[in-house]
Amino acid sequence: MIDHKVLLSKAMKYCAYQERNTLEVKNKLSNWGATHSQIESILNQLKEEKFIDDLRYAEVYTRGKFRSNKWGFRKIELGLKQKQIAQELINEAQKQIHHEEYMDTLRYILHKKVVKAETEYQRKQKLATYALNKGFESHLIWQILGDIQGFEDL
Repeated sequence: MIDHKVLLSKAMKYCAYQERNTLEVKNKLSNWGATHSQIESILNQLKEEKFIDDLRYAEVYTRGKFRSNKWGFRKIELGLKQKQIAQELINEAQKQIHHEEYMDTLRYILHKKVVKAETEYQRKQKLATYALNKGFESHLIWQILGDIQGFEDL
């Protein structure tokens, strides 16, 4: 059995290196050979000392995936759920992205994407599929694609 203080110190360094969530730290502690009671104790201590904050993690993840990868809320939400982040925290994190910025990003990825299609209908279908795969909501995609005048002016 590994000493509690050693595990805590390693976990603090692990969390200080980059933002971590509870599941990642729990898995890392388990890999290091910590017992169940040690894991629970260390996680509680890390949360008290703000080394782990799942809301902060969700906010960083949301901003990063949205701004760098141009992901929509659905794909971001799925990623956070896989990391066992609570739905309330996901909703709170998504509030930091303003609707105008979200719509501008959707317009940008639809305008930037080059698709080969024989008809305008096929082109819009391919663009919609692309945006859906990026995690954007279908009603927003079709709102933009349906606004032919606004879409062509981009």
